[in-house]
Amino acid sequence: MREIISLHIGQAGLQIGNSLWELFCLEHGIQPDGTVPTDRVLEGLNSNIDCLYSQSQYGRYVPRAIFFDEDPTTINVIKNGPNRGLFNRSYIHQCKLESGGSWARSSGALVRKEGEENLADKIRKQVESCDGLQGIMLYHSIGGGFGGGFTSKILELLSGDLDKVTKATVSILPSEKNLQSSVIEPYNSLMTLKYLKEYSNMSIMLQNSALYKVANEQMDIDNPNYSTINRMIAQLISSVTQSSRFNGQKFIDLIEMRMNVIPDPDFQFLHASYAPFVNIDKQNTDLINLQQITTSLFDGRSSFICCNHKQVKYMAANLFFRGDCPWPEVKGAIESLKQSPNIKFAEFAVPAYPFAVSDKAPIPFPNCEQGRSNKAVCMIANSTAVQNPIIQIFHISKQLYAKRSFVHWFVGEGREEGDISEAIDTVRSCLNTYTEAKKVNPDKDYCTRVQHGTNYIRQFVYTCDCLDVEGYIKNGIDKGEDMEGKYLGVCLQCAKKCHVGHNLKAKGIVNEFFCDCGLENCKVKCLCQKDEEQQQDQVEPSQ
Repeated sequence: MREIISLHIGQAGLQIGNSLWELFCLEHGIQPDGTVPTDRVLEGLNSNIDCLYSQSQYGRYVPRAIFFDEDPTTINVIKNGPNRGLFNRSYIHQCKLESGGSWARSSGALVRKEGEENLADKIRKQVESCDGLQGIMLYHSIGGGFGGGFTSKILELLSGDLDKVTKATVSILPSEKNLQSSVIEPYNSLMTLKYLKEYSNMSIMLQNSALYKVANEQMDIDNPNYSTINRMIAQLISSVTQSSRFNGQKFIDLIEMRMNVIPDPDFQFLHASYAPFVNIDKQNTDLINLQQITTSLFDGRSSFICCNHKQVKYMAANLFFRGDCPWPEVKGAIESLKQSPNIKFAEFAVPAYPFAVSDKAPIPFPNCEQGRSNKAVCMIANSTAVQNPIIQIFHISKQLYAKRSFVHWFVGEGREEGDISEAIDTVRSCLNTYTEAKKVNPDKDYCTRVQHGTNYIRQFVYTCDCLDVEGYIKNGIDKGEDMEGKYLGVCLQCAKKCHVGHNLKAKGIVNEFFCDCGLENCKVKCLCQKDEEQQQDQVEPSQ
């Protein structure tokens, strides 16, 4: 079993968690007290329910989730709400010290007050209850003092014993107006981005203003409330995890998604899209076309990030289909994406669309504006779209720091002024990476595609010093497997940036690129190597 542990942190994280677990229970037929009705037992047997739930000694299903917050109001909603009998109360943790909206206090004095070992022990107990942990998902806001600071510290704690476990965050970005609602919110966001960059493996970025726009354009809701927004996020996460929870025609879990959408560790901030959200008044009249909703994922109508999508360049895109999605229609929709002139990939990326398909249709929330639909598709993409909100955070923080405005709120909590300067450098480097991806001729360090004739071929072999290629191939041959062109994957042990296929000492191929085209004696070189050879040919005659 491949389990997922969920950590809900701060007001945003808890509110998302409240909607998310309500939806999970609806999809798996679990009652608010954790029981499963007799007539739904067979349905439960057809799903991987243990992925998200553990089973108590009395047969009740308990979410593999931990809740952290300083606000008793949001904590009481979890403890005393409609699903109060669902959660293990020992994993609903209210912190003793208030953060005061400060990242520095949440990551420092507040954590020390709670005790790092005490916090780590709660997570460790959940990990020990898993047979094969797939990953840990953290839900939080970036700009909040508690959501940003506490999450940063938790990620740092997880980097020790659980360094090799996939850590994915669902991070709520502040809109440009929100950045001005608190004097230190830009600093909070800046510092959180730095820690996400250093300690998380992938971060799905969601922007409140974009969520409002999607609700307006897809469901015709002028002023959606937080409940509607949180339920939209829940439907997105449900689609991303549906491959792990339900048996489908094509399977993708968190680890495989990480390999699909992170071509390089420098590109770990992701953006999401979802379609369709149907208004309940139109659920019986709207006609949903799979190809149309798939294409809409790449424009502003379905995106959870605000930007000019005509200028976006993609590094990778993972699609999740669910519901009434016949295989021919899915393949047709994918083929349409490949031929679309409006979807642009970075020069070093290969236009590919890994996808998962599940027969389980989306389930609507009761008493909600969202209506039902017989099919849906969502996308987790690695693209330059995330650059837009990060640039806003960077510029405002840089302007404040240039005048040393409000720095005392950090220094007074035991942090050093240089921490902000270091965070500015980290975010600047991140932004430069995405800027490089937009260029026509990118930096050679990011070249990850190979060429054979006139066709681009996906390079599947990622090697580094700690990946034993020869041992991998020998082990496969011993098992009777055909190892020719075998997909080695990314070395998750070190996750270092390295050229694809360089220094591969398998099957006599040395200092060449390993191609999976299947042709004998195929010696494929990287495009940047070809460019260097052409330049040398042009220079030598003139000399």
